[in-house]
Amino acid sequence: MQETKSVIETIKDNYDQMFAAEKKVADFILKYPEKAVNSNVSELAHYSQVSEATVIRMCKHIGYEGYYQMRLFLSHDIGRKQAN
Repeated sequence: MQETKSVIETIKDNYDQMFAAEKKVADFILKYPEKAVNSNVSELAHYSQVSEATVIRMCKHIGYEGYYQMRLFLSHDIGRKQAN
């Protein structure tokens, strides 16, 4: 994972290598990034209709240590976008 890429770019770059359940999580984040960043892992799993483990697995699959780190970077990306 490159520091300069946003979470959205990272998801899009890795989308084709994701499993079907991971794509459900990715689709939700791509469509509702603000809602995703304000959700805990259980809520995001519920919204995406997958297990909590799938949410964490997707985050690790695209290069983050876990959901918390991905959420932190996504929050930073959203804040930077709103500042522009």
